[in-house]
Amino acid sequence: MEHIGGDWAERDDTKYISEQRPDCLTLPVSCRYRSFSSHLEASQVRYYGSEHDFFVCKRKRFEEATQDVEVPVSPVYTDAFKIAQHQYETFRWMNANRTAEEILVRFSTDKKQGARPTIAALNCAIRLFRQQKRVDAMLELAEGLLMDERTISVSTVQEMMTTLADDPLRAAQLLFLFQGRMGYFTIPTHLWSTIASLLAKKSYDLSLITDEFLWIFENVLEIVRSYGDSLDETALIAFGRCLLASGQPLTSAIRLVQDELLSGRNMVSRDGPSNYLLSAFLSDLLIVLCGCEDGDTSKAAMSATDLLNFTSDVIKFSYARKVAITSRGFDTVIRLLDSRTCYHKMCVAFGAMSVLTTPTTVSLLRVLEVVRRFPTVTDAWQSIYGTVDVCCFVIWCLSKHKTLLSVSSQMEEEELASMEVGACLGQLIASRLDTEQRYLYELFMLLLARTSACAAHCFPTSLLI
Repeated sequence: MEHIGGDWAERDDTKYISEQRPDCLTLPVSCRYRSFSSHLEASQVRYYGSEHDFFVCKRKRFEEATQDVEVPVSPVYTDAFKIAQHQYETFRWMNANRTAEEILVRFSTDKKQGARPTIAALNCAIRLFRQQKRVDAMLELAEGLLMDERTISVSTVQEMMTTLADDPLRAAQLLFLFQGRMGYFTIPTHLWSTIASLLAKKSYDLSLITDEFLWIFENVLEIVRSYGDSLDETALIAFGRCLLASGQPLTSAIRLVQDELLSGRNMVSRDGPSNYLLSAFLSDLLIVLCGCEDGDTSKAAMSATDLLNFTSDVIKFSYARKVAITSRGFDTVIRLLDSRTCYHKMCVAFGAMSVLTTPTTVSLLRVLEVVRRFPTVTDAWQSIYGTVDVCCFVIWCLSKHKTLLSVSSQMEEEELASMEVGACLGQLIASRLDTEQRYLYELFMLLLARTSACAAHCFPTSLLI
């Protein structure tokens, strides 16, 4: 502190004004010995003042005298050759097994120096993250790329999708963010198709289908469709199952089946698991539409005519594709057609579904009762099956489906239905004894082998009535 004196005229007193010069000794060490510019900029600055004055470009450091010295800020590269050289050094630096934290710190430092990592370095880093199972580090790197507003290469996106193969929901969200960030390129169609297949597999592991998952799944399928490619049938089946399980309006599932499955414009999967999944999905849809749970078809939001037409289209599709409807779905369709008095369609549906599916005893009884009660149905039967009589068709069903009419001792309802089937067959043959008497012995032996003694006894008894 220096004192500069001045003689003021008042009372002959001497007044002093204190002046403090800037001195680096009063500053903390972190400010005294830190460099804020490059070597070139520091050499071009003219320095004025004494050696004790503080200057922002001062280069003098005393590392040997104190340990409390911060590392100076690295210079920013402006020369293209220096940038390329540093990028190559970073790529070679990752040849060793680096941890995820080291890679992220290195990339952050390079970005501050103006030498952003190359595509090769990014892909190499993502592969290292995948080997180390550090998905969080990969997502942090992807977040940095999005924040930098940098054009992302297709190969980098493919590496990220490979890393997120076990989490297709997050992979789809990342693809949505990368849209429009690919420069002149677009995300390949096969990536969207792969994500759709992964989402389909993921849906079977979920106990609860959320709206977010359903929205993402639907948008991925729409993007694949917008490219003009055919959709994978397995993905469509999984999406339809999600629509049924999530409580969405049934019209969405109906529209999906009509537009994507019944139209036949998508890839047909010939593998066994796909046929089983398709069978389960169509059966569940028919059960819900036909009101098997509560006997109410109003929730289908369809008119009776549209419901019958859609059910007929599904049966035709399953028959053409050789996809078996479950026995429960079989019984539901026959019950619906019986309640709507569509006996002609009921005979057609029963014959078509019996080729692939084992009918229930109740369904067989419904058809036999209709044929016995309404003579016009017999004419329709002959127009469909030609010279094949009803009893001959029943013999074929019993011979093809070994479990038909097989009654467990604990199922009284099935046993009663078997007894009614035997009685109905006896009445049919009795009314047409001149044409169908040759089937008497064969039918009786089949009934005796399949059903209980009481059920088989109803067949000859009804002949005598």
